[in-house]
Amino acid sequence: MPQESRQGKAVIPLISAKEFLEGQGIDTGRYNLKKALLAFMSIAAMADRFKGETGSEPALSHTYEHPLIRDDGTILVGQVYGGPYCSIVLEELAVSGVTCAVGYGFSGTLDRDVAPGSIMVAESSFCSDGTSKQYTRDREVPSDPEMLESLQAIASSRGTELEVGRVWTTDALYREFPSKVGYWKNRGARFVNLETASFYAVARSVGIRVIYLSVVSDTLYRDKWSGWSPNLEDSVGRMWNIALAMIGGL
Repeated sequence: MPQESRQGKAVIPLISAKEFLEGQGIDTGRYNLKKALLAFMSIAAMADRFKGETGSEPALSHTYEHPLIRDDGTILVGQVYGGPYCSIVLEELAVSGVTCAVGYGFSGTLDRDVAPGSIMVAESSFCSDGTSKQYTRDREVPSDPEMLESLQAIASSRGTELEVGRVWTTDALYREFPSKVGYWKNRGARFVNLETASFYAVARSVGIRVIYLSVVSDTLYRDKWSGWSPNLEDSVGRMWNIALAMIGGL
């Protein structure tokens, strides 16, 4: 459980995920969960590939879409969007028994050499958002190194070479100014999105091993934005297959 240190004393948060779920009548052991796919996008189009079922009883307290659950203890959760919601989901998954998770979605790139439609994997993320700072004092949070290596191998075996890089995580989609783009690019960020730092920081705090991959949907270079790229369906399909293969092998 995350703790705040004050004058050498550990302070436990007033609200815990376990207490909240139990207060809602949700049995954290009902589905024997072990692994999770977190979709930072809608899960509707993924349902046929995932082949899970909607549980007869709620598994989590906050969901935009009904999670799908497989008999092997894997849960697909979406639409996860932004750091605060990501933190709630991860905290509740942790007390429900999940120990590893794969996140997937979309990211912009700050690197002019990365084409839209590429698939990236986040080796780390800068904590420039608000949520990650509630879980770590580090300025940058890493991915799980073994999962990073495994994901690259799985993608390569399927004919996809992933773009590996560091992510600038921001809370404000409409405040990505040229000065900020330049600053984070100079710090080594190749990508930008709204969730990777929160995903990595919260997961590390609650004991879940994680990795995040995404389709590059747009570019931000100097003072120009490319706009959202069309015709990303093939890339999204390949990302889904890679994510499913990764979670299946854990």
